[in-house]
Amino acid sequence: MAYLWRRVSAWMKTHPVITDVIITALLFALVVSSFIFPSNPNDDVRAVDWFAWVLAVVGTLPVVVRRRYPGRALLICTFSTAVYWVLDYADTAVGVPLLVLAYSAAAYVGSNKDARRVGIMFAAVVFLVITAGVLYDGEDITAIEAIANFVLYGAAWIIGDNVRTHRNHMNEMKERALVAEAQRETEAARAIEQERTAIARELHDVVAHGLSVMVVQASAARRVLQTGNGSAKELAAAEKALGAVEDTGRSSLDEMRRLLGVLRPEDSDGTALAPLPGLDDLEQLVDQVKSAGLPVRLRIEGTSRALPAGIELSAYRIVQESLTNAIKHAGPAIADVTLDYQSDALGVKIADDGRGNATRSFNHDSGQGLRGMRERVESIGGTFSAGPKTGGGYCVSAMLPVRSS
Repeated sequence: MAYLWRRVSAWMKTHPVITDVIITALLFALVVSSFIFPSNPNDDVRAVDWFAWVLAVVGTLPVVVRRRYPGRALLICTFSTAVYWVLDYADTAVGVPLLVLAYSAAAYVGSNKDARRVGIMFAAVVFLVITAGVLYDGEDITAIEAIANFVLYGAAWIIGDNVRTHRNHMNEMKERALVAEAQRETEAARAIEQERTAIARELHDVVAHGLSVMVVQASAARRVLQTGNGSAKELAAAEKALGAVEDTGRSSLDEMRRLLGVLRPEDSDGTALAPLPGLDDLEQLVDQVKSAGLPVRLRIEGTSRALPAGIELSAYRIVQESLTNAIKHAGPAIADVTLDYQSDALGVKIADDGRGNATRSFNHDSGQGLRGMRERVESIGGTFSAGPKTGGGYCVSAMLPVRSS
């Protein structure tokens, strides 16, 4: 039975016009049957005539438009029913459509302000009509009957008002849910974009540094091997350079495998992924750069300590990218890397004395590497600067804030 009612209710919601036409027809049939078979045929009241039929039609037809024009439909039905009562016609079901329209006006009137206005108007009209009926024919309509009628129509209004309030509340909740879902989708898209940017930056740092070191080492080895008559010392140096190429390539592949494993974890072969590099890996990085032909001096200021992984990774990538640029652009030079451990920040400075002005004449916003470093630093609330030094060379400086735990 409950299932059948749910099906009927769903059909009525999807076909409101047909539903209202059926309700109007049923109400009119009820009024007509009460005209033909009155409940008190022997009462000394006015017999049903053509005008009563007109009032019945006028009072019932507005039910068809009860959803679109609830206030107007209620007003028309109220006055036609009032005229029927005041003319002292036989007691019939002519007041039933008024009950339906009282409910409908409260349920479909729209805003709370409109509901209060129509409700006050309806209550005033019904009160005046019932009072007039009592005063006009007090013998047939007692005060108790008048109060009962007023309570009955008031109850229909209250039920409709509760239905409208509940429906508006549910619509508001649905709108909030849609807005929240849209916000979640926007935030998810933003997070995906940020993650893609971060991964692209990581891949750039890995590939650019690795390939730069490998190109320098391979070039040195090629020059030795091309002569064909190198000394044992030169051949050993070439072999060492090729070994550095192999080690750098393997290390870069490991880091790329880790990043691709993050992107496609379902393709992982189950082996442990390489950890993110940090400040403890700087010495190995410096050794790689030294082997590529760029002397590097690493200096620590302040008391070194463990920092958040994001800070250490950012500092490592800044040093890596800066030394990579120095290998590619500085020419014969010496690079100085300084880590300044402060109470609430980590300062990172990479400076070289190479051909900064001649070879690296671009400003600090050009180049994917420098732009990536700036974005990386600004994403954690730090400051970044890069540019040629006075008197030659190039300097990259960053201040990474460290929040106390």
